[in-house]
Amino acid sequence: DLMSVELGAKSGVFAAIITSGVGVISSLIINSLIYGIQIPTSMYLYMTLNIFIPYIIFGLLAGVIFSVIYKYLPGQSAVVKSVIMNIVIWAIVNLYNIFFLLSKDFVGISFIMINVTQGLITSIIFGYLLGFFWMKFSREREQEVIEF
Repeated sequence: DLMSVELGAKSGVFAAIITSGVGVISSLIINSLIYGIQIPTSMYLYMTLNIFIPYIIFGLLAGVIFSVIYKYLPGQSAVVKSVIMNIVIWAIVNLYNIFFLLSKDFVGISFIMINVTQGLITSIIFGYLLGFFWMKFSREREQEVIEF
């Protein structure tokens, strides 16, 4: 129904805002640790825009998909259902990415492992937050209905 799609979209966007912030910070930390350099200010803006904006769009879409398939997902809670959904999405996307990256001569295995690990961790965090916000906004909506 339309109310659950709205709930999913809102939950996805909130989860994406937090997760993309974690993504930007972790990318900056990992890059500075690996390369041992100070990251220029322009790189902060570049990484913020390249992580934040696509992740908000992803969050919106993932939240809508979650709302549509919610009752079909395994698990008892919204958090478990969302984490499972996001791990599946991560696995599908990364199967392609891993094969693509392995076909390139200039990409080392450490680069692939960092991206895969960081992607999985980010997917789990996003999944947790999507489920968390789904439950939070569901309770708020139920409370509004009771008070009305």
